Amino acid sequence: MRFVVLLVLFLTNLSFAQDNLPPPDMKVESLGKPIGKPIIKNLVKPKPFAISHNVVFVVDASSTMYDEAEIQNKFELGWNTIVNKFASDELYYRVYIFSDRYEEKCSKKWISAGGPGGLKKFDKTKKWIIANVGTRSWGLKSLRMALREKCPFDKNPATKARLTVVLITDGGFTETAGNRPKDKKKANELDKRALKGEYENTGSFIVFDKAIAIEQAWRKKNKLTPAVIVTIGIQNDAPQWGISVKRPDKECQAWLKKIGEKYDGGYFFVKRAPEKIKTKKRAE
Repeated sequence: MRFVVLLVLFLTNLSFAQDNLPPPDMKVESLGKPIGKPIIKNLVKPKPFAISHNVVFVVDASSTMYDEAEIQNKFELGWNTIVNKFASDELYYRVYIFSDRYEEKCSKKWISAGGPGGLKKFDKTKKWIIANVGTRSWGLKSLRMALREKCPFDKNPATKARLTVVLITDGGFTETAGNRPKDKKKANELDKRALKGEYENTGSFIVFDKAIAIEQAWRKKNKLTPAVIVTIGIQNDAPQWGISVKRPDKECQAWLKKIGEKYDGGYFFVKRAPEKIKTKKRAE
């Protein structure tokens, strides 16, 4: 796989906020080709028999996931994590993507992976994903909507209430950016606004923990089983600048690991292939 470093996107994507531009005295001199291949590690195993055949993919389509081709590749990675466990005619899926404000989107309907046109539908879904790539990573709404899904195709009483959510992201949600207020009351107010659907930088993953707990309680109240959550964490340790940057990669991966473990789906870490990057001082 070919990864394009976030630094290039900082320099070339005009939709970035000014506070996220690189320091004015630095520039990219050259980019080399990736050295080797990305490494995929299953660091937390899914609980046996936990993953169902009703699957919702929640895909980070922001610029920190690199370019369109790589976002497509990462969706395929999530797909392969699941599809290898079931015959295609037993797998039903839907896809949510997230990036900029008000740009949360989902595929129009649930899709059957098997039957006539199954492969064509899959290719169409991939094209739909890369046609909707954005910049930011406002992911709270998409994840909450995904957790409320119920597959309309599954008529089996033993499985129709079950759901697996596959979260594919580097964990750099825009909602978690910034500095969290030290005052607990102010921090909780930020969380409340974010949970009401406002776009807030809360400075913590706490708001995501709260949101998942709320939606799992909703499922239980509506006689649905708690969703199993698979997390696929994409390494992103590219340099950042400004005051509203994402959480450090180590913190992001720790949270994704915690969620995959807590909700039985497991955690997969994708370590990107390194690239040669040269920077130098701009000419005075």
